[in-house]
Amino acid sequence: HHEDVSVLYVHRILRDLEETGQVVAATRFFLPVSILINKRMLAGNLRSEVRTELEALLKKQGIRGGLSMLRLLSPLISGPFDVDRADYIQRDGRNCGVPLGGIEWRRIVRKVMPCLAVHENDRGEPSDVVLVSNLKNQHVLDDFIFSLFQMYAQVYLHPKIVAFEDQVRRELDEKVPKQGKPTVTFAVHEGLSDEAFRLWLEKEFGAMEIRKTLFRQPGYRFQVLGLPDGRGREAGLQHEGYRCVETQDRPMLKDAAGVFLFSPGGSGKGGQPVVLPWKVASPIAEVFHSIHHSSEIWIRPEP
Repeated sequence: HHEDVSVLYVHRILRDLEETGQVVAATRFFLPVSILINKRMLAGNLRSEVRTELEALLKKQGIRGGLSMLRLLSPLISGPFDVDRADYIQRDGRNCGVPLGGIEWRRIVRKVMPCLAVHENDRGEPSDVVLVSNLKNQHVLDDFIFSLFQMYAQVYLHPKIVAFEDQVRRELDEKVPKQGKPTVTFAVHEGLSDEAFRLWLEKEFGAMEIRKTLFRQPGYRFQVLGLPDGRGREAGLQHEGYRCVETQDRPMLKDAAGVFLFSPGGSGKGGQPVVLPWKVASPIAEVFHSIHHSSEIWIRPEP
């Protein structure tokens, strides 16, 4: 899992900061930062032991807020509007030429507040941390999730991309069991750009077909057809030589903490603020909570 690899890099970075004198005793932050990045560390069999060690470490280091502050930071690292998504949605859209309405990430960072609370939910969300913002920021959140949907529809689940990944996966499924799993060191992993990764697959597994497919060489070209789910054309497409690519449902709002919007009450005596779940206040948030973007993608070798 990439979260596990990230934990290794966190240790490497903190160690380097400590050895170069840039941050005194930087490795003392290893456990808190790792848990923010990899929430599974608090979900396994050693959950109580890790939690106890974490609380003792935060107290010893005098980190203000302790475990409560760590929980408040969690949605910023992995949540519906986390910094990772704010980065890759804009960067990928720009590099792939997908016009997006724009993400007001500065306003999200400043105006969407994580709060400790207890709220009932049926989505497996954390019950002790919610995100709260003013009702007038609703459109900012709507723009964010719509931009994410646009990237999934136009880039991440583009039929040709999914088809190429399926071809590569089939090639590796055949090669890897024969060659055995290689050892990946830090030096190897750090140097794996897209091109270096492809060359590494050729060297370790002899997966030359990936290069031939990528560069559309004769005999390795394919035709792709993308359709909405449930069009009822399976038999006809199979007869024409197509096979359906297995795609994974992609929920638009995974890892979502509860999100609530408020508006101050009337100025009169006893005026109460209005507090609404985001998916109730927004006409589109409810829809995106239920969307699992998936389509039928069919592929066949080019005649």
